[in-house]
Amino acid sequence: MRKIDGSDRIKIKELIDNGEDVMAISKILGIHNSTIYREIKRCSNNGEYDPFYYDKNPKQRRKKKSLIESDQILAEFIAKKSFTKD
Repeated sequence: MRKIDGSDRIKIKELIDNGEDVMAISKILGIHNSTIYREIKRCSNNGEYDPFYYDKNPKQRRKKKSLIESDQILAEFIAKKSFTKD
């Protein structure tokens, strides 16, 4: 499956406004239905899909944490190993 771009977002908005459901939008655009669901959830503002919301709110984009940031036990292990001599 492919990623959603700006023209896809505009098309999703048009299809939602025309009463199409997620499965129909998915088939029309050739994008997996779970991707469409996430897109609608991510770019909805006050219950309405906004195709420009994602671009206007860059903080909405998920930043990946490093492995050490996401795993406290690993971070502690590395910290201990960094300062101890074997």
